Amino acid sequence: MVSQKYEDYHKGLVARYMNKIFVEIAKICNRDGEKLILDFGGGYGHLSKFLVCNDVVVYDVVPELSQVEDYRQLKPNIIVCCHVLEHMSSEDIENTMREFIKMTPNKLIIALPTENIFSKIGVWITRLKSAYEDIPHLTTYKEVNKIVERYFKLVNRKYLVCKMTQLSIYENALG
Repeated sequence: MVSQKYEDYHKGLVARYMNKIFVEIAKICNRDGEKLILDFGGGYGHLSKFLVCNDVVVYDVVPELSQVEDYRQLKPNIIVCCHVLEHMSSEDIENTMREFIKMTPNKLIIALPTENIFSKIGVWITRLKSAYEDIPHLTTYKEVNKIVERYFKLVNRKYLVCKMTQLSIYENALG
């Protein structure tokens, strides 16, 4: 059983918001058919429900939520980071990107909150401010972009749900 500290906030308005993001990510992942997808920081694995591929592995820092102990042992075709990198320090993001490059994925898909006015209103409406007190945002989406783009080539970027989320698709610059 997962502790209360890691309650699943994927319900109500939050679920509707996140589902829109998962649908967009799934469109990208589902294009090429069967492949191994790493859902990095995937928590309760909600993204898996939107993917046609059965070969999805969830890794999370909460051991009870992870399907693998060490994500670095995988060779995924796609790595997805949905609303996770902003909770990491710049140094940790840098180290993670180095690990991702070694894993030689074809694509890296990253969804990041832009923390615009609509985001702030959404937090107020859903009263989920306390949900992020235990896992605060340590980097902005612009800082994350700069780090990631040192390792991966940006292919496409768009904004979702009143521009509250930035969705970026990267290719492995080495392969």
